[in-house]
Amino acid sequence: MRDTRWKARLRASAVASALAALVAGAVGAVGTGGFGAPAAAQDGTHTAAVEPLRGERAGAARRVHRALTAETLTARRSVSAAEPVFAREILKTGADGRAVIELDDGAVLTLGEDAVVAIDRMVWDPSARDGLAALTVLHGAFRMVSGELGAKGRVRVETPIATIGVRGTDFWGYQEGGSLSVVLLDDGRVEIETAGGRIVLDEPRDGVTITDPAAPLPATPQRWGERRIAAAVETIAFPQ
Repeated sequence: MRDTRWKARLRASAVASALAALVAGAVGAVGTGGFGAPAAAQDGTHTAAVEPLRGERAGAARRVHRALTAETLTARRSVSAAEPVFAREILKTGADGRAVIELDDGAVLTLGEDAVVAIDRMVWDPSARDGLAALTVLHGAFRMVSGELGAKGRVRVETPIATIGVRGTDFWGYQEGGSLSVVLLDDGRVEIETAGGRIVLDEPRDGVTITDPAAPLPATPQRWGERRIAAAVETIAFPQ
């Protein structure tokens, strides 16, 4: 029970920090006229600058089991299948929860139970077929299948201990506290960088588990076996 409470407090602290960072980014974008600045802010009033804390549409929920919520500093809403999600929202599943999010470039993000993921930025120009995406995984299991932005290396996934660069692939990860595990499930490339160095996963079944973000990363990835990969994928599978 004590361990469960500690983990809950850790997740709550991470969410609070992420919300503060997202708000700072939102106000900064409005103040500088940067990418993703809300259209409502163009009148220059203080209210317009701080009220639209969520950003532009990033994608939509395609499937939800149990519950999926989206939070900003000032609002919390339930998200059902087919409903949109937005930049600068934090998405959360609950106990035994699952969710599939399709981003507007075609990327598919699947979340396991008790997952906490912030959509930091999503810029997609359908006419130019270009843009960028930045997510932060604060807690939980996730699987990401790249869309058009990932194929161009325009996707970044942050965690509390690492930065993951994505290029045209399908990969699974699990973040909890100071530990991160990642495995490549298909062709493509994932680059993981921590305070201890950098490692590249570029063959299916390449994996790494990081328990000390300051320690040097291994020179080469591990080769995960079929059972280990199956157990990983089960964490984001929907109940039958």
